[in-house]
Amino acid sequence: MLQWNEGDSASWNISALEDFLDSRATTEVAAALSLSGSANTTPPRMVEPDGDMRMNEDNKATSNCDYYHTQVLTDAQFLSPTERDRFFKVVLPKIQELALRLPELVRKPIPFLKQQQDSAVTLSQEQIACLLANAFFCTFPCRNTTLPRYPSINFSSLFYSEEGTCTSTNAAKLRCLLHYFDRVTTSMPDGAVTFHRQVLKTPVTLTAAERDATGDFRYVNVKVDIDNPLEDDAPLGALQLDFANKVIGGGVLDRGAVQEEIRFVICPELIISRLFTQQLQDNEALLIKGAERFSNYNGYARTFEWHSDHVDTTPRDKLGRRRTEICAIDALPFKFKDRRLEQFGEEYLMREINKALAGFRLSPITNSEWGMLRPEQEEGSRLQVASLIATGNWGCGAFGGHLQLKFLIQWMAASVCAGYTRDDAASNSTKNKKMSMGRDLIYYTYGLDELGVEIEDFVKTMQTTTQFYEPERIMEMILQYPIKSSRGRIISLPEKQSLFEYIMNALDPSPSNDSLESPPLPVASTLSFETYTSSYFQS
Repeated sequence: MLQWNEGDSASWNISALEDFLDSRATTEVAAALSLSGSANTTPPRMVEPDGDMRMNEDNKATSNCDYYHTQVLTDAQFLSPTERDRFFKVVLPKIQELALRLPELVRKPIPFLKQQQDSAVTLSQEQIACLLANAFFCTFPCRNTTLPRYPSINFSSLFYSEEGTCTSTNAAKLRCLLHYFDRVTTSMPDGAVTFHRQVLKTPVTLTAAERDATGDFRYVNVKVDIDNPLEDDAPLGALQLDFANKVIGGGVLDRGAVQEEIRFVICPELIISRLFTQQLQDNEALLIKGAERFSNYNGYARTFEWHSDHVDTTPRDKLGRRRTEICAIDALPFKFKDRRLEQFGEEYLMREINKALAGFRLSPITNSEWGMLRPEQEEGSRLQVASLIATGNWGCGAFGGHLQLKFLIQWMAASVCAGYTRDDAASNSTKNKKMSMGRDLIYYTYGLDELGVEIEDFVKTMQTTTQFYEPERIMEMILQYPIKSSRGRIISLPEKQSLFEYIMNALDPSPSNDSLESPPLPVASTLSFETYTSSYFQS
């Protein structure tokens, strides 16, 4: 039977939880009051597209997490006395009962999703709830003594803070989790969730010679959404991007509360992936189908707070999975300003394109109504028209990605998926008819109006030009865009041309540019790094 640990003050114990639920973090409230004038104002949803958590190799938030917004605490982020009383008398005993059902619900070891092994795990929602209840009580032993390591899974880091007070962010995240437990212990959902570690075994170089798909190549269509968040507005069946950390979940059980962490606490079943998923490598993605959403929220980062109950009405497939598919891919970190220009190097560009391609490829496991195709189900079971990809400013927040460059990377990867790698050639060689190449994008700019207009203009120009340009030609333009020293080192970006403008001018077949045999060399910028980063790098 589960026992309360009344020893170590840093571990899970009844007093620590009581302190947490009673906490008002008076020091931070005072600081917020001095800045805001009031602690009773509910902050609006932030529209910053920062999608990443600053993490070090030990999966801990680094000390330079100053990109968070000024925190304004409200009592709504903590349980009221009535809610607190109900939690201890009703919800907590039910969580304990659920945790104790582990031998009944999980009767064999759960397979690990190991590096470079294309494999999948499907669990019932009841099994996941039981495993998360054990994570709540911190029953899982430490298992990160050897490499490659797994993420942490116990909730202990949410119950205490090194600063000695409960942070507003952790209070909001824990409230989402308590709401989840309240829901599932009242009425247990009976569906399933699949976790597929997808490995891209053959990287692409974007040369036309490696194209396998039949038919004419096209750059995919892009619909821009400026105002809505991805998780609220993505169409049914779209592949929804998780701007992930290579350690899946990022800082969800620590101080993080940006795109990935928020998605994991409003859909807590995603958290269980940390139990069995090793750190992602450069050619890997984690695809998750069936996770249910339980909460609505406001804010972002330090303004994040639980808002209300969410009833997920997404229909289920024949395996009982919600038709919500999430793709976790991790961008390279360029956190420090003196490294941000490196992302225009060929090695880094190809890594990001292949990482995106690893996630954008259709999964034979999540793309089937049955989870895995059986011979008698093969005909007609697999979707023949690829669904949309719902994405946004991947890696453009704390990770320092260039906004226009990250769009181009995703746009090219979406355009060539299902047609450029031998991995796709193998899957297309079955008796099923070949998949059409490319998956259209819905691109969420999270309030960046100008970026939305720039993307729409660029895509329209590329799709209507009278001369077709292969993806490898676009890659050449990206590589030529930065200003380089005589030794080939990237030293700056052009002052008067954005990346989109440079590519459009270089490829424009109009008479005014007929005299240009090659793209004009950009003029060296005299602006400081801080000046031009304000335009196309997220601070």
